[in-house]
Amino acid sequence: MDVYSLEAVDMTTPSYYGKWQEGWYLCASLTAVVLVVALAIWGAQPDVTGVRGVAIFSARYALVLFCTAFAASAVQTLWPAPLTHWLKRNRRYLGVAFAFAHTVHMAAVVAFAIAAPALFDTVKPSFAFSILGAIGYLFMYVMVATSFDQAVTWMGRPAWQLLHRMGSYYLWSMFVSAFVIYTLHRPTVELHVVLCMSVLLIVIGLRSVAWVRRSQLKLQSTAAR
Repeated sequence: MDVYSLEAVDMTTPSYYGKWQEGWYLCASLTAVVLVVALAIWGAQPDVTGVRGVAIFSARYALVLFCTAFAASAVQTLWPAPLTHWLKRNRRYLGVAFAFAHTVHMAAVVAFAIAAPALFDTVKPSFAFSILGAIGYLFMYVMVATSFDQAVTWMGRPAWQLLHRMGSYYLWSMFVSAFVIYTLHRPTVELHVVLCMSVLLIVIGLRSVAWVRRSQLKLQSTAAR
């Protein structure tokens, strides 16, 4: 037992947290949140304002889930602990929940475009960015479809890792680009943009530091042989 006490190791097991904090139960809990809140927003304002509210909430919620899943491995590398082990163990389910939340966002955007086309034309992204966004959704759905052990076996681990690494970084870049473009069309930088961009930059920073840390550990392991 080189790092944790017996008590700590017990805390890393799925049974410690309860079934609703693990695996597909966790995924179901997270997807239920976005559905309930979206319905509550729509129920309170059953008009275009409500649809835009759903679009904004689902986008922010999806961002949190994406960043959590994207940072899970790095956080566990830098701060190995029961909580970070739990995070890494459940990043697949966080990713699936992210895809569901982002699908709710897309549905809300489509509903907005149908309900108020003239207003939508004033805020819609450029055609080029829409194409890039569609590629991002394609990456997202392919990653969800291959988020199973059978897919790893079928594709081979190197190809599977390449797909998910490329998809994750592409989605990260699309989030950053969306906030940059949004800010360029506003007279001032809004607080929610600063907060979201800060989270995105912190996540990429954590991944970079974790990559350096893993490289150092690999060199130390090689030198010790």
